[in-house]
Amino acid sequence: MHAFLISKRNCVWKKLKAMAEVSRKQMFRWMGWFALANALVLAIVGVRYFQGFMPGGTTLSWIYLILVYPAHHILLAVLPLFLLLTPIVLIRPSRPLIMALAVLLFALMIALINLDSLLWQQSRFRLNGLTVQILGASSWIFVGVILVIALIFESLLAAWVWKWVNASKSRNGPWISVLATMAVLGSQFIHAWADAAYYVPVTSVGQQLPVYKGFTAKRQLVRFGLVDPDASRQRQAVRRLSRQLDGKDKGTLNYPLQPLQCSSDQPLNLLLILVDALRWDMVNEATMPFLSHYGETQGQWFRQHFSGGNSSRIGVFSLFYGLPPGYWAGIE
Repeated sequence: MHAFLISKRNCVWKKLKAMAEVSRKQMFRWMGWFALANALVLAIVGVRYFQGFMPGGTTLSWIYLILVYPAHHILLAVLPLFLLLTPIVLIRPSRPLIMALAVLLFALMIALINLDSLLWQQSRFRLNGLTVQILGASSWIFVGVILVIALIFESLLAAWVWKWVNASKSRNGPWISVLATMAVLGSQFIHAWADAAYYVPVTSVGQQLPVYKGFTAKRQLVRFGLVDPDASRQRQAVRRLSRQLDGKDKGTLNYPLQPLQCSSDQPLNLLLILVDALRWDMVNEATMPFLSHYGETQGQWFRQHFSGGNSSRIGVFSLFYGLPPGYWAGIE
């Protein structure tokens, strides 16, 4: 009797284990459709990035927007999911474990993109190391609330996608993959040409998208004679100037909002010393005694100043213009 109970318990355990560990093909199919569903969710959340922004009004800029918007969000959903979970699926295709990790991943992405889109909408800042230090407790409470809601939503979505995928094996997954690949390649080719040709109506679109990096190939396009960068730069400058004179230019940058007003009875003798890759704590009596003494006696120390970025170009840009790095391309 004892042996029979042990045998029956082992049989039940094997059935439960078999239910948990499904085939790798099933899990990859579910991951693909789950990523596609979340690409749609992220695209809906990302609409906030385009509030107050319109493409340059050219046919090519609209074609680029139609291609890049779904393509970018598909990549944003597919790449993290498959990079994180593919090794786990290959080692042990446990459905509860994989679903839990996928739900957690997309819930975090939804919460962070909500916060990032609000920052971009209000001040043209992105979520990075600097803004993480600046944000207050209310911002992180907001992220926590969105995360809880997203966890519940993603859990329901994951279960629904699993039932939907296994209800029928005839889906249009291959065709969607082909269309998504064509959209990615087409948008990247248009961006590469626009970047080399200084075609701002296209390049300004990509600046609105989170964690977007458009493909660039100036040297290759110039080498094959597809782009003349000098002529393109001149044409773009003339085009923008003519639109401004006609009052038709409603581009991404309206700066300054008011005419600059500078008045002083005693004009300041301002000296800027820019040293690339210099750490702030190295300006002391031991390592840089002259500059340290000069700053203490004749200069002024700004000890709570934050740079606009961690590169020379963006740091100097924010120093002179007082703008966050999101405006760099418009100034350029």
